Amino acid sequence: MNIDLNPIINFCNAIGQYIVSGLEWLLNGIVKVIWGVLYTVLDGVLTVITGFVSLIDLSTVTLELTSSWGLLPSQIVWFISQMGLAQALAIIGYAIIIRMMLNLIPATFTRI
Repeated sequence: MNIDLNPIINFCNAIGQYIVSGLEWLLNGIVKVIWGVLYTVLDGVLTVITGFVSLIDLSTVTLELTSSWGLLPSQIVWFISQMGLAQALAIIGYAIIIRMMLNLIPATFTRI
């Protein structure tokens, strides 16, 4: 007596493929949701950082620096203002201040 098991094996393989494809679909959905949450959190953090950086007012520092150059000849003052030296010095100063503030954070959290 010869029993043909191929239809049963084919049926089990088809059911297995449906289960595997369903699990792949579910796993892809979960991964997309996790990436979406991470993107939203990162976007929020970067928005807050952008807000803090935009609060830094360079106009007062720039005006203060350019007013101290009053005794220089007008050609040199024009050249310095065209180069944006006052803005560059203000940005470097703020960068140093931010770096010093970041040094207050323990190295455990900032160094990998």
